[in-house]
Amino acid sequence: MPRHPLPWIIAVAAALHALGMSRTDLPAQDGLKFIRVAKGFQERPWWDVVRGTDQHPLYPAAIILAEPLVRPLTGRGPDAWRIAAQSVSAFASLATLVPLYWFSKRLFDRKTAALATLLWALLPLPGDVGHDTLSDPLALLCFASAFACGAATLDRQGGLKTALACGLASGLGFLTRPEVALAPVVMVVVGLLSRVRLPELRPALPRLTGLAAVFLALLGSYALVKGEVSEKLALRRAAALPPSAAGKVSTNRLPAGLDGPDWDFSPKEESGRTCTLGPLAATKLVVHAWAEDLAGALAVMAAWGVWRCRARADSRAAVTASLVFACLFTFVLIRHTTMWGYLSGRHTLTLAWLAVPWAAAGIHDLRARVRSRLGERSYIRPLRWAVLAVVVVVSFSLQNRQAHPSRWGYVQAGKWLEDRAETGQKVLDTRGWASFVSDLPAYDPWHMGEALKDENLAYVVVGSDELRATTKRAASLRALLAAAATRVASFSGREDGRGPAVYVYRYWPGTNWEGLRP
Repeated sequence: MPRHPLPWIIAVAAALHALGMSRTDLPAQDGLKFIRVAKGFQERPWWDVVRGTDQHPLYPAAIILAEPLVRPLTGRGPDAWRIAAQSVSAFASLATLVPLYWFSKRLFDRKTAALATLLWALLPLPGDVGHDTLSDPLALLCFASAFACGAATLDRQGGLKTALACGLASGLGFLTRPEVALAPVVMVVVGLLSRVRLPELRPALPRLTGLAAVFLALLGSYALVKGEVSEKLALRRAAALPPSAAGKVSTNRLPAGLDGPDWDFSPKEESGRTCTLGPLAATKLVVHAWAEDLAGALAVMAAWGVWRCRARADSRAAVTASLVFACLFTFVLIRHTTMWGYLSGRHTLTLAWLAVPWAAAGIHDLRARVRSRLGERSYIRPLRWAVLAVVVVVSFSLQNRQAHPSRWGYVQAGKWLEDRAETGQKVLDTRGWASFVSDLPAYDPWHMGEALKDENLAYVVVGSDELRATTKRAASLRALLAAAATRVASFSGREDGRGPAVYVYRYWPGTNWEGLRP
């Protein structure tokens, strides 16, 4: 192992992210929202943009700073925005390796820290998320920095600087995703309890006060501008309402004739159920997502590491904080899953990040046990390097896959619009990808009423799966297009001809909707 392994690991991770970025043609669905907010920072006062979006602002703000650096290489247009958003995520993913190495070294030793960092760099799912147009990598960087600094604050080795750094990273993390706010809460709670239960930790009260003050200052500044702590948290509290009540476009903004109860122009299909999973099923889904983040095998090794190596950990504060955070955040994820019936692997990335040092410790422990049984054989060292080479090759092959192949049709539809649309014409795109590629003025499905009232609306892009569904929304879209549009182009969803098709309709403004029924 090199004496300073971290730069080499970062270089490998950078190559993986560059490879993944080269195979990505379109932003993620949520990435379109972040890019839209970033463009808003260019066009309107930033405080108006913050008030007008449900996305926390740090990631879009980072995109707007990165776009001018990318523009000389790509020119103005959608590619510059996509690559800028990807670059911010990739840089955050690479930077996350530094607090992971530091945290793992604090828990165990340098060899374990190097292995943990390498394993995280090679994991496929964190890698895929790490170069997509999502805020999760930046939020994870803030969480990782806050947690590593917070664990140092709880130890005698930490000081006021690490406490302030924890508060700053937590506050910036909250400006990216609201769940990062759980990290400083855990640090303060563990720190206060340690004064009673764990006197050998006994962090000075000024450290915790400084940590909380910096975090609350950033949170309060955002709340003053936004007018609430977090719209995302408010929406989660509203999850007890039927999804259709929160997800549908306000009918009073639709043209007369389309604003009746028979019509449904929701931005996307809603399940109509408030709770789709019980606690046990939700728990299984959370565990499965966490294990998927760790490629299955590392989840097993993490459990082995906790069982075999917890007594060897050098930082009791880090172990305690990790345990408390894992329990609280798992409860939050289970509650989220029971309400929404859905959980993505990116939601469990923080739990996976906390588990990787234990997986590395478990691997070292297992290797030591095998060596004690077999002795130092001549083939053991070459075998270890061969296994590592296989893992690296597999990781590179997985990251070399085409990202989101089912969106090929939207890329073609966007190019078609770019070639044929006239100056001033606008697009209504139910998914957003075609209008992003064309770089035309566009409406998203959250602004259906405004779009249908606009005399410059010329094209509608919609997926065949949206029209063929046996739902009220699909029937409404079919009736609207039959009355006021003509299909002018169709593209297969995938390049090989499979998948739902993408349709482009020529829209004719000025249609009288009175008397029309879906």
